[in-house]
Amino acid sequence: MLNTPSLVHLYEASRRPYGLVSKTQCNLVVDCGYSFTHAAPVFQNFIVNYAVKRIELGGKALTNYLKELVSYRAVNVMDETFIMDDVKEKQCYVSFDVARDLQIARQGV
Repeated sequence: MLNTPSLVHLYEASRRPYGLVSKTQCNLVVDCGYSFTHAAPVFQNFIVNYAVKRIELGGKALTNYLKELVSYRAVNVMDETFIMDDVKEKQCYVSFDVARDLQIARQGV
């Protein structure tokens, strides 16, 4: 997901203002919610309001995609949104080294 060589740090928080406490001049705060995702650029500790973007993709869409994958490959869980949401929150993560993680997945470790 974050396959960008210039990514220096990743800090998980629940709201946009957390990007304002960074010591770097330029930041990008990404707030992924249930139905929407907001990307807010921060320059010199101020949010650049005209550049804030919102897309209609959030955790609900990811949960639905996970339900489809599991239902297609194993057991039908299309009606088990609560369970699959719990699985997503506890087992899914953002990879910092996609190639290494794919290698580990292929080995079955």
